[in-house]
Amino acid sequence: MGKSKAAPKPKIYCANPDCKKTIAKSNETMCWLCRRQVYRLSLRIKCSNYFDDKCQNCGFMRETIEDLNKFDFHHKNMQDKEFTISDSIIRNNWDEIRAELDKCTMLCKFCHADKHAIIRNPFIKDNAIILAQEGQ
Repeated sequence: MGKSKAAPKPKIYCANPDCKKTIAKSNETMCWLCRRQVYRLSLRIKCSNYFDDKCQNCGFMRETIEDLNKFDFHHKNMQDKEFTISDSIIRNNWDEIRAELDKCTMLCKFCHADKHAIIRNPFIKDNAIILAQEGQ
């Protein structure tokens, strides 16, 4: 007589209906990926709240969670930058993130693009206009 095999454990799936991942521990309700996304989003909301949910330049307001994608965190002085806010949200604790936020402003995508625009340089701008007109 051979050994009888133990019945396989039933698979437990993530509570997120859009997720098909299994859960390793029976006392959890979310898979590791969904848990990570929930944590990242909660810290992103906290960061936005830290700046009163608005662009520090033009005053554009965040009204929904989806609006978070319309904002960036801009370091006032790049020499003081220890880490990028969006990259560090999962690795750092709130005190470290808040200390880095104090070196930043929250800007809407339009204002952030203006801060980094190459067209601020008159030489580049003037020569680009000349080059663009040559093709007409």
